[in-house]
Amino acid sequence: MAYTTRASLLRGIHAGDEASWKRFWDFYSPLILFCGGLFGLQADEKQDLRQEVMLAVMKEAPSPKYSRTLGSFRSYLQGIIRHKALDILHRRLESKLSGAEMEQIPDEDCIQKMLDEEYEKLIFNMALEELKEAVDERQYMAYEMYALQDRPPEVVAHILQMSVNQIYLAKSRCLKEMKGIVERLKRDEE
Repeated sequence: MAYTTRASLLRGIHAGDEASWKRFWDFYSPLILFCGGLFGLQADEKQDLRQEVMLAVMKEAPSPKYSRTLGSFRSYLQGIIRHKALDILHRRLESKLSGAEMEQIPDEDCIQKMLDEEYEKLIFNMALEELKEAVDERQYMAYEMYALQDRPPEVVAHILQMSVNQIYLAKSRCLKEMKGIVERLKRDEE
């Protein structure tokens, strides 16, 4: 499955394309929910955060505030997430948020670091999905079992009825393909 570039995805959203919204929702929902956890939000508050962030992006769709000259879309979205998460915490504060809960809110640098790590995971998972489509099924299975699941190459070779050298070669080919996919996905994001 080929993924639409972020720029064309944003253009689709601004044009009101439902498929673009679905791809946007599917890609950014886990990131928004993850960020909600960083702010110490409860499960229902995380769902509220996702809804509020998506609504904010949707409201801006006809005339977006985001501009590439201001930085990456990810930084722009992070600002919306942070603002909405703080709004939720302020609402909770009105119902007596404890001092201990306030201390659990990480600082901006910590949030940025964790957000970057989660983003890397999302890109990696997208690349894995694309890799499955790009290579032979047995090659992918060898790569997954040997490189991702850390099974011994002899065991993988026996299971897949391949030679150990074929397992090494499958891993090498898949790693090269993954590197290219990840680089393209990141370039598309920027």
